Order: sequence, then structure tokens, then C-alpha cells
Amino acid sequence: MTTANDSRAIDVLVHGGTGRMGRAVIAVAARTPGVRFAGIIDPRGAPREPLEDTPVFDHIPVGGRGNRVVVDFSRPEAIGPLIGILRGSGAKLVSGTTGLGGEDRTMLEEYSKEAAVLYDENMSYGVSVVRALLRAASELFRDMADVEIVEFHHRGKKDHPSGTTYALARAIDPAAVVVPGRSASSETGRRVIRSHSARLGGIPGEHHVYFATDDEVMTISHRALSREAFARGAIRAAVFVAGKPNGLYTAEDIARA
Repeated sequence: MTTANDSRAIDVLVHGGTGRMGRAVIAVAARTPGVRFAGIIDPRGAPREPLEDTPVFDHIPVGGRGNRVVVDFSRPEAIGPLIGILRGSGAKLVSGTTGLGGEDRTMLEEYSKEAAVLYDENMSYGVSVVRALLRAASELFRDMADVEIVEFHHRGKKDHPSGTTYALARAIDPAAVVVPGRSASSETGRRVIRSHSARLGGIPGEHHVYFATDDEVMTISHRALSREAFARGAIRAAVFVAGKPNGLYTAEDIARA
């Protein structure tokens, strides 16, 4: 078994500050065999909430042992500076930052030619299972059912619909357009999946997908009980990409491995 002192150990560097999600990733990394928390990546060199005796880098450190994987839970506007730091380092990347635009995704794709990158809107294993179930349900229902998604997150989550909602909609129909609430849609020739977003208290994440016909309703749901569900998924992803060649991966690749 690989240990934290083994030269094959995976060095995890956390990008995106030391808020609740960052601290959850650090805690899971610290107790995962074969993984070593190696510090924080912050372009400013000073996270808003510093951790005692924790190294902070504004670059990928040179030297050391093990595979380096950067785990990112930040903001869309931080992806560009992060990719700038990563270029030429060979460090692999796991990112769960949501709300990314086309340009952000292009940057991830470009960097994946240099090192393995795993990007997913939701890192929990359960959501990967839910996507597989949704693909099966969509195929079986075909066009017989109306489909809507209801999601709940903590009051501080800014993007709505959430990245997970978009990912679930793509599992149902890759060409579908997600429309918030009862808003009008100008889309023609594409399936419309309506979403409803609530931002309440400290809810980590909860999603319910409804398939409804005139006679029955089927619901496929997922509820994260804590941020550790995403943190464990991120560390699982770090272990996964550490052994992968250049390329762009998703959490579903882990579920299928």
C-alpha cells in the first residue's frame, strides 16, 4: 500500500481558498492513505482564511515527491489565473467549480492536452449514479413524460440553476435547454427542461428530477448530507487522474472504472 511517505504518494494542493469546501478537501486528503496535503495555491499568496502551519504558494512548487494534483473549488473568474499558474508544471487538475462559461471550459480543454484534467459540476459518487439512472429513465419514457428539476442549495450559492442541474439535464437529453422556472423559452426544436432553484440555510445540495405522465410520477433524487460528499469525490478524483494520461475526464469516468 502507498503511504504518505512513499515517493509514489499523491501531493494534493488546494486552490480556491480555505473556506468550508477547501477545509473539507484538506481534511479528507489528510486522512486518505497514499495522499498528502501539500499546501494551498493562491495567486495572491495570501488566502482570506489562512490555516496555521500551512504552506501557501502562488505557483506550483518545484521539487518534492509524488504526483501533484491541484484540487479546485473556486469561482469562474479564478479559472484563467489558475491555468496560468499550471502551465508548464505538469500538475494534474481536478476542478469542481460551477458556473463556467465556454471560454473557461476551453481553457480546461487546452490544459488537458498538457496534463490530465477532471472537471465535473458535482464530484459526489451518488450524482454519477443518478446520471446513469436518468439516461435509462429518459430512454424508457421517451417523449411520454414531462421532466422538471427542483434543486436546493445553501443561501450563499450564487449560480442558479446549479451546475449539477445542467449536468442532470444533459444526462436526460444532451441537446436539452434548461429554462429557470416558468420563464418563456424561445428555443425551437430542442427539449426544454424547466428547473426550480431554492437557496436556503446551509443545505449542501439536493436535487429532485420528476418524470410525470397523466397517470403517474417518478422521482429520482439525490441529497448531499455534508460537503464531505464532494470532498471525498474530489480526492477520489485526484487519485484517479494521478494515474491517467493527458486528457479531459469527468466523475462518471471514475464510476465506470
